[in-house]
Amino acid sequence: MTRTILLAIFTLGLTAQFIRPLNDALQEKSLLGGALLSLVAYIMYDAIQDLGRESRRSVEPLSIDTALDAAFKSRSVAISFIGYTSETFFSRLAGQLGALRNDPGTTRSINVRILIPDLSRETGLPCRMESNGTFSDDAEFRGYLFGKAADHARLLTWLTRLLNNEGIIHCTIEFRLYPGIPMCKLYVLNGGCALLGLYQVDSETEFPYEEPDRVLLDPKGGQVTMHAWEKSDGTQESENAVGGCARFFDGLWKISRVPEWP
Repeated sequence: MTRTILLAIFTLGLTAQFIRPLNDALQEKSLLGGALLSLVAYIMYDAIQDLGRESRRSVEPLSIDTALDAAFKSRSVAISFIGYTSETFFSRLAGQLGALRNDPGTTRSINVRILIPDLSRETGLPCRMESNGTFSDDAEFRGYLFGKAADHARLLTWLTRLLNNEGIIHCTIEFRLYPGIPMCKLYVLNGGCALLGLYQVDSETEFPYEEPDRVLLDPKGGQVTMHAWEKSDGTQESENAVGGCARFFDGLWKISRVPEWP
């Protein structure tokens, strides 16, 4: 019951962030802050309840590569990903696609969907820290990050074209931009595995680098702890967690827009 309440609070709060009438009605600032806290509480509660069980486990960052390796051994590969600029996932995905050009194995189709925040518009995070303790939008920094994401998308499009031209594997990679802040990293792999981690949203950086008078909040996700569930565990919890992550991604995908890259 506690899990259900915590997850319901998070779902309602996140929905309010994207649906303005609901947002206004539920007093967005207090609700959205509570929504994020409720997700953290849900994960902590889940960890305590499952202490000593193996249906859910923490995964070190490099172990994501193991999960992706297993996913790309399938004949049909389907990956859904939520990130920030997609930098970490981009390097992993580019490596997998390059390896398949050399040895396609049994893989014949690849469908990858990538969701990142719409950094072409003011999002609230990343942001600049002012000397008086307030925060403001930094359009130049957002533009820099958006340009990095655009570069990743262009290179992945090129790799996709190379694979498709060789005629062995049919590959599609789609990007969409969601309305909101970078808050979590999520992988859903072949519908049977989900990995979820929360960004360190208050991480500070300098931009341009080595200019300490210009400090920004820039979420970091490279070393976050990823929580993993696999349907093959055979537990109802894993079944619900993977299904819930997949439904969350599909819902966010529907309300996100196709990017117009610079």
